[in-house]
Amino acid sequence: MSGSPEEPKASANGGNVPAGDVSGGRTAGELEAEVARLEQELAAAKEVAEGTPPRRTVRKVVAGILVALSVLGVVATTVAFWVHDRLLDSETYTAAILPALEDPAVTDAIGDYISDQVFEAVDLEGRFEARLTAADEFLAEQLQELLGLGDLATGLLSRLDPPQLADLAGPLALAIETPVRNAVNDFVGSEEFRNGLERAIVVAHAKAVALLRGDYDELPRLVVDSGEVRLDLVPLIATTLRGVVERGLDFIGLDAVIPLIPVAETPGAGIEQLATALGTDLPPDFGQLVVMSQDQLEELQSAMRAFDRLPWFLLAATLLLIAGAIASSLRRLRTVASLAIGTAFGMFVALLVMRRVEQAVLDAIADPDGRAAAGTVVTTVLGNLRTTLVVLMIVTVGLGIVIILSERGWLQAGWGWIRETTRPTPGGSVAQRFTAHYADPLRAGGLAVAAIALFFAGIGWPQVIIIGGLFGLYWWWITASSAAIAAESGEEPVEAGVSS
Repeated sequence: MSGSPEEPKASANGGNVPAGDVSGGRTAGELEAEVARLEQELAAAKEVAEGTPPRRTVRKVVAGILVALSVLGVVATTVAFWVHDRLLDSETYTAAILPALEDPAVTDAIGDYISDQVFEAVDLEGRFEARLTAADEFLAEQLQELLGLGDLATGLLSRLDPPQLADLAGPLALAIETPVRNAVNDFVGSEEFRNGLERAIVVAHAKAVALLRGDYDELPRLVVDSGEVRLDLVPLIATTLRGVVERGLDFIGLDAVIPLIPVAETPGAGIEQLATALGTDLPPDFGQLVVMSQDQLEELQSAMRAFDRLPWFLLAATLLLIAGAIASSLRRLRTVASLAIGTAFGMFVALLVMRRVEQAVLDAIADPDGRAAAGTVVTTVLGNLRTTLVVLMIVTVGLGIVIILSERGWLQAGWGWIRETTRPTPGGSVAQRFTAHYADPLRAGGLAVAAIALFFAGIGWPQVIIIGGLFGLYWWWITASSAAIAAESGEEPVEAGVSS
């Protein structure tokens, strides 16, 4: 019955023991002996599980080494799979690089190259010289007939080397170069050229991958000759010439119909068709962009065969390293946390290395226009990798923090603290009062953190959406807390930039 005294229990030696006595009626000496025995059994069990002190030290060192190697493996595997997926798949690569074609630095560089090839094909100075020479001969004949000069007088006059209209061919060609370049640049910026360039990039990328893998049946436009690998751009140049003529620049003497050279045409046949249409001779390497030497190609093909297997090898090795690190660890949960935090740090270092590599690539390009165009392309292509590394860094550092806090019991304590500080009270919760009091410093600090995050993550739509969304929620919390406290106190809410 409730409230009645508890009945005494019988002890091990036959006596009665008061209820609640955990000693079992044993003496202090017996209890001390029991504790010592249990401690010995615990130490023996721990020694069996962890080994002797020297063995525990070895396990700690081995686990630490395996954790470091695992972190390197995770970063390397991530980068390897990204490169294999992004740079070797034509559709993925094209989708990544197409935004760069909108940048003026890229279109200007393409326009300059196409313009140089157009001038070589058209040969403005040669055309002007031919027409002006014909004009010189015609004027000389007309002057001779008009003055009634004989052959002797005409011969004497020819020795005087009078000025010839043909001498104006060079200056005229130079003067006409600017409007021709402007016409080419206008056409390069057109939707027609962009669509053609997009198709050329898709085809060129597929052919480049086929080249690296040695699939020469897919490479009718790629020439491997005289120790060089060249890409045929004659169809693109012919398309540009057609566009220039259609834009009203036939006054340069280019009254021919430029043929539409199909991509499947062999380079030599394409050059011959264009030369016939222009009525001029073109060199055998016209429109042939040298990509690399044949020796470099063979080295790249060997590297490609190895690279096709590399991501899967790295993945298998990394999983084995992670398993080994956990198996050799004395505190496995803490080892998992170390792996997560270490991976986040590895991603951060990879981001820094990416910036250095991008800068080194751009510094190696001497031409300012080419550097600007390359910068746009490199930034566009690597933008997705940067986003991937940032997301993995955030996820792994969050996972590591959660594991550490959970292991130490801080997660449960922290959750209790959050519930306590956000518990509604008549004057507002503790968190709301703190936020309202330090609204301006908290806004400034949040803005600084968001700016630093964007600096390391890079400026792109995914980064802006994620970081901007989190910052928007943070800003909303400050504003809502300030408004709630102001409503409780009957004061005006604290606005951004106004001290409370």
